[in-house]
Amino acid sequence: MSDEDLLRKQSQLLAQREAELNALRRQHERALSWWSTFHALDSDLDAQTNLQSTCDRWCGLLLDELDFQAAAVLRIGDDAVEVLSWPSHLGEPPAAIAGPGLVAELRARRGGLLNAPEGPLAALAGALRLERFLWCTIAPRPDLELLALAGFDARTARFRVRFVEADVEQFQWVARHLETVLRNVLLMQTLAQHERVQQMHETLARQREELEQRLATITDQAETIRRLSTPVLELWDGVLVLPIIGAIDPHRAENIMEGLLTRLVATRARSVILDITGVDTLDAAAADHVLRVTRAASLLGARCVLTGVRPAVADALVGLGVGFGDLRAFRDLRAGLRHCLQEQAARASR
Repeated sequence: MSDEDLLRKQSQLLAQREAELNALRRQHERALSWWSTFHALDSDLDAQTNLQSTCDRWCGLLLDELDFQAAAVLRIGDDAVEVLSWPSHLGEPPAAIAGPGLVAELRARRGGLLNAPEGPLAALAGALRLERFLWCTIAPRPDLELLALAGFDARTARFRVRFVEADVEQFQWVARHLETVLRNVLLMQTLAQHERVQQMHETLARQREELEQRLATITDQAETIRRLSTPVLELWDGVLVLPIIGAIDPHRAENIMEGLLTRLVATRARSVILDITGVDTLDAAAADHVLRVTRAASLLGARCVLTGVRPAVADALVGLGVGFGDLRAFRDLRAGLRHCLQEQAARASR
């Protein structure tokens, strides 16, 4: 194979890997949006919060954070669903939404996706003017069964990609979190109503234990989402890439360090690319976390390079007087990978 053919083949492979990485970056940006929605729901809870305002808040977060065209919470009755929270841009809500087998379908499946208006769920699609939506049934109280859903009109929306099972899993995380928050809201209302009851202390103790258990569940789910936001990928033989998106706090830096060192031991890679294209700001503390990662990688025999430094990030680091020592920096991922491959070739020729 001639040098020209080899170069063409390498360029094609680079373009393919870069496209795959961009797709993964978009996926993780969306995962961070799910995490933001998940976390923001707790911020406004107080004694005045009620079922209606909590559901309205949840629907608003889905519209603002994840760009859904419509989100709603409905109450499931015996043979129809009634509106609890409804998007205002759709006008007056219907008194009830019914269709052949709708309630039976919701109770049988408990959650899923719809990529085309068909079957019993078509009644929901028509009422909300949607063609694609995610849905999940929740029960914050034994006598209160709710339907949470959000979606798009595929004919007019920017988001034309079909929903997949991964979307269902992320949507169900935030729907189950809504269920937990609603239970807490109902508990707070119960506490207010029984303020003067003699058995108040016993009730508080039981409810405190329930809240602690739910907080532990929320913490576990949050940790899962954090781990998903720091993937370590083998971009080439002997070359790992760690795309970093969003802010780097101490807890996340610890996850990055643990994930990278584990992958280095497993793959015995000699080069690591830290891609910070998705980082909008990098302060002195975050820069120190990056340096600690590079030093730890070097102890395992791997060299790190930095790619995707934005002008605003570079300007902020200069203003702070932060330097990266002998850590090489490149404009984009392609340049960083080319440098790593050249280093590998140089080591091989010795």
